[in-house]
Amino acid sequence: MREKNLSLLLLSLLVLHAWVEIVNAKGSHKHNHDQNQDALFDSKTGHRLSPTDYATMAVSLSFVTTRDLATYTSSLMTRRGLTSPRTISALHDCYGVLRGAELQLRRSFDEMSVLIEPVNESWNLPLSNVQSWLSAALVNDETCLHRVNETEESPMKLDILDRISAIMKYTSVARTNVMNLGKVPKASSHKY
Repeated sequence: MREKNLSLLLLSLLVLHAWVEIVNAKGSHKHNHDQNQDALFDSKTGHRLSPTDYATMAVSLSFVTTRDLATYTSSLMTRRGLTSPRTISALHDCYGVLRGAELQLRRSFDEMSVLIEPVNESWNLPLSNVQSWLSAALVNDETCLHRVNETEESPMKLDILDRISAIMKYTSVARTNVMNLGKVPKASSHKY
């Protein structure tokens, strides 16, 4: 339960950050970008977080939750009493595409981790790669969602659907944050 609450808190912060970026990009509610960033800091270290930090955290959250669901799906396949061929097949397919998504998210996280502030033109290719991998991970997540939807109703089905829906939200937020990195004004993208 604690892990779920922490995940929801982080997702809320990431969504708020993405919303601030979108509002600023649309020109309404004009705020100075630096002032917004001054309010965003890591309470444990006292360091302010940059847009890159938020994007990297979002990718990390998506990676960890995808990895955990793949492991959970694997454990369900070996559960006694699971006799429905359709469910077993869906779980097997879901496990495979989740492992693929996990790999894409890991590559995204690794790429984000080596980017050095400030944001500049040399980031175009790495950010493009990360966006592609995040999009591919979302396609894999959707494939899992569709396969599980084809199974008969059960508490297990609802649990997996809830988990994969959350992962899709996390990955979408991560992709939005990464896309916004390319839009961050160069003068305000320095590490705080």
